[in-house]
Amino acid sequence: MRRVALVLALLAVAGVSCVGGGRIGGGSTGTGGGGNGGGEPSPAVAPGSQAMPALPVAHGGSTIPEVWIFGKDTYQRSSGAVEQDTALELEPTGPAGYEWAMYRINLAHTLGGLRVRMDTVNSGAYVGLSNHRSGAREFNGPYSGDAVVLPYDGQRYEAAPGIVYCLVVAAGSAVTVKQVIAKTVFGEPVAVSTETVPSSWYLEWPALAVVDGVPAVSYGDWDQGTVRFARALDPNGIAWAAPVELKPNEGLCGDNIRLTEVNGRPAVCCLVWSSGLSYIQALDASGATWRQSVEVGGPDEYGWPESMAIVEGAPAIAYMSDLDGSLCYVRAVDEDGSAWGTPVTVDVSDVGYFRSGSSLAVVDGRPAITYFREGPGVYEAVFYVRALDATGNKWGTPVVADPYVQCNDARTSLTVVNGNPAIVSRHRDLVPPPEGVETRPGLHYVRALDVDGAEWGTPIVLDSDGEIGQWPSLAVVGGNPAAVYDSGSVQGDKFVWVVRYVSALDANGDVWDSPVVVDVGQTYGNRSLIVANGRPAVAYVADLWNGMLQFPKQIRFVRQF
Repeated sequence: MRRVALVLALLAVAGVSCVGGGRIGGGSTGTGGGGNGGGEPSPAVAPGSQAMPALPVAHGGSTIPEVWIFGKDTYQRSSGAVEQDTALELEPTGPAGYEWAMYRINLAHTLGGLRVRMDTVNSGAYVGLSNHRSGAREFNGPYSGDAVVLPYDGQRYEAAPGIVYCLVVAAGSAVTVKQVIAKTVFGEPVAVSTETVPSSWYLEWPALAVVDGVPAVSYGDWDQGTVRFARALDPNGIAWAAPVELKPNEGLCGDNIRLTEVNGRPAVCCLVWSSGLSYIQALDASGATWRQSVEVGGPDEYGWPESMAIVEGAPAIAYMSDLDGSLCYVRAVDEDGSAWGTPVTVDVSDVGYFRSGSSLAVVDGRPAITYFREGPGVYEAVFYVRALDATGNKWGTPVVADPYVQCNDARTSLTVVNGNPAIVSRHRDLVPPPEGVETRPGLHYVRALDVDGAEWGTPIVLDSDGEIGQWPSLAVVGGNPAAVYDSGSVQGDKFVWVVRYVSALDANGDVWDSPVVVDVGQTYGNRSLIVANGRPAVAYVADLWNGMLQFPKQIRFVRQF
């Protein structure tokens, strides 16, 4: 007790603030640290901190200009710190009983979250941020695993605009610092559409893509029976041009919209209620004018488009047929999509359950599709199937990628992660599962163990907080997989949806960071995650309910700083 009191007294003299997770936010995958922000402060003592160097200033020394730093790449360190490959070993063996490492982080925008990946024993790690407003350091800990710090006000930790210093202290037991990862906040959402009641009553299905180097969005307006297309005026999506109206086949449309860049121009596929699956491409890169739509699919078939991709230089679509609920694939015969080939049945409905939630991508030179289906011995699992040729004329045998059941009309999202196919999907507990089948509700991520997708790893639950939404989207951001999705919960007398973003801490997606909130409110609908000018971005529907039984909606775009 006398030693702790002495350390506290020395810290006070040195102007070092010691707080727990509740003060500046934080938590631990092990013991200690306390909280994820907003709770009561718990004492966090970093022994020896009184002997740390004075608070750094924003000049001199080396600068690490990345938000992802190896443990060995310190700004300053104690004399006993030892490099081990890309990590840093802090083993307090001297009479002082501690070792430390300081990291300088150069951010383009405000600090939104910090994670220190480390191996520790006996809760021997502390993480501090230099608070340049108070002239002190604020510590979280002790930690026995990775440290997560979620500051309420990231700007107070800046020595100069964007310059943040992080201090890791090993006290009493060894700590291996593997990585320091800093994240900036998402920007303010931008309104892509400005429609109001009644024309925005049924704004739905926003699809986001990069077209001609800038973000672009297509979405449906059920009230007007049309599809709209809007293009940003800059790579970051800060300003947008007025939406352009498309009317495929002059029929009521707007369902299951998909957007991609085809031969340098934007192209949309959607469901037209009067005729079925339609494809339409712009005549120019900016999407100012559009050609006549083309009907896609088999005769008398009412297809639900669920994913579109470029396969062997031509657009291709995965869709669900209304004739028998089968999963179908069709590819254009030319690079613009002016004419289309004969649809191929990829999977048939052997038990009367519609194949839904499909996602199409090219995996190692061949098209592949993920989807939900019901099958013998497996109740509503995620299946994966890959073509036997480059164009998708013949398909292999579907395999189970994620057996953890019960989707309820959700969507899958497929992309290639570090060379192998990977999937995110939503899972729910709806009915008692069959005997011996495990249910794990939440947002799932699973990656194949091989490039072909013949064998799959163990699914990871990324988030199970609240009611996970139906439309997650997976992409690779900065070399690591990331996903956007929504999570709903009852708040007062309303059910509120929250758009969330979560990213992996490695290239395979074996370890994931904590989710961050992108936007709060009645947000819903299809999620589209893209990389816009190097940063993650998402489009979604926002419900602007005004309390007067009117529900104006808005298409929003937001990008991470």
